[in-house]
Amino acid sequence: MNIFGYIAIAILIFVLVFIFLRLFTIVKYKMSTDEISVPLKYIKNKYKLKIRERRSKRLRLYIDIVNTLSITVPIYLVLFIDSKVNRILIYGISLVIFILVLIGGYNLIGIIEKRKEEK
Repeated sequence: MNIFGYIAIAILIFVLVFIFLRLFTIVKYKMSTDEISVPLKYIKNKYKLKIRERRSKRLRLYIDIVNTLSITVPIYLVLFIDSKVNRILIYGISLVIFILVLIGGYNLIGIIEKRKEEK
């Protein structure tokens, strides 16, 4: 398989996971009385943001994108890294990448929103 095939599969995995997470988030908030999620609480408390309903919807979309990226990258690594490499090593690297992307993405969202709030 050439590089374009790998890129196409990566984009397909990203889109499918994003659609699933977005639908899950929408259904979860339609059925829930809790208006703020755990990642949103983390961002709000760490960066002392004022969250309104419109901003909350936008932040949920950003959080879904970060969650999708943090899930897609390890899946892609596990599926397409050469099988000659130790599988446990690949799983460990995937876990580390998952945690770094998740925490880094949430912090990036918080920093950007804090700067927008200050303006």
